[in-house]
This record gives sequence, C-alpha cells and structure tokens, in this order.
Amino acid sequence: KLLKLRNDYPELFDGSASLTWKVGASDWNNGRSLHLESITGKELVVLGNFTNGETTVAFPAETGEWTDWKSGEKQSVDSNVKVSANSFVIYTNF
Repeated sequence: KLLKLRNDYPELFDGSASLTWKVGASDWNNGRSLHLESITGKELVVLGNFTNGETTVAFPAETGEWTDWKSGEKQSVDSNVKVSANSFVIYTNF
C-alpha cells in the first residue's frame, strides 16, 4: 500500500516538492515528523513514534481536515497528534 502511494502521487516525491522533516536525535522522544508538499498543493504528513510509550507529536502542517491514509477516514487534526508506541501515522490532504 505504501508503494502504491508513492507510485500514484509521484509529484510528492520529485525534486519540485518541498520537504520539511524533524528526525534528529533531539526528536527521538518527542516523535519525528516529515511533511511533503507538491507544487500542486498536495500534502502528506508522516508522524512517527519510536518509543515504547504513547507520545504527542507536533503536527508540521496547517491544522484542519486531513485524511488518515491508513483508514481512509477524514479527521480534524490539531496542532498535536497522539501516536501510539512504536507506530506511525500518515495524513494526506487529498
């Protein structure tokens, strides 16, 4: 399913897309994030928690209605998102 996302939306992964990420050592306990935005306005956000406990990760994009990529359900996303232990979430605006 992840490869399908990559193949279906190549504009998010080419050189014209913007990438913002927080993946440094200081982000280990507070969650890591990646935000991709294409020149057409499509956005993808990945939030990862690599600890053994639930953590709250700062959402790196504009808050509001996003689609949970795993479930396909639209959700209202706030500035902080709870991510389960040893897990990740993916949100899209399309």
